[in-house]
Amino acid sequence: MELREEYVVNNETSIILPEFDENGQLQSVVMEKTELFRVKLEPTKLIDFSLRRYGSSLRGAKDGSRTLLGEISMPPIVLNLTQSIYLFPSMSPENEDCVWIAAAHVKEYKAIDKKQTKIVLNYGSEIILNSSHYSFDQKYNRAFKLKRQIEGQTPPGTVFESKKGYSIRKKGKDRNYRGFDEE
Repeated sequence: MELREEYVVNNETSIILPEFDENGQLQSVVMEKTELFRVKLEPTKLIDFSLRRYGSSLRGAKDGSRTLLGEISMPPIVLNLTQSIYLFPSMSPENEDCVWIAAAHVKEYKAIDKKQTKIVLNYGSEIILNSSHYSFDQKYNRAFKLKRQIEGQTPPGTVFESKKGYSIRKKGKDRNYRGFDEE
């Protein structure tokens, strides 16, 4: 399996798995379409690295999600709004066994037993997670609730037209800007 120094999560990334190398260092296994490869970054560091490339951070993404969804644990995150990439953790991201899943790549899922759920991804790959169906369903639905909250605020391609214009400027030694009706 190919080993990469770094990687930026994109809209073809479906899951990010944790894996320990031969030296016991936590790194990531990424599935992009049907390709698997390793990245020399822990899953949370890989996500933070990717978010920073898109102009944010993992902390900022979590804070934004909690602002919209409430003070929930293990919030989903928007990694890139323009590419509509929403990720959610299978368990606490602090846990070394946490798998990150791209919501758009989940084709279907079903309970295997009380503690395991089988997820079928786009392109036919499958993963069995140590997560109850209820828990997985809740996390998956939160990701789409976040998507509706964010993308529903301003429809793509919206153009705002004003019927009234202003000339905004400082006047003399005034400390504040003032708006004056256009004439």
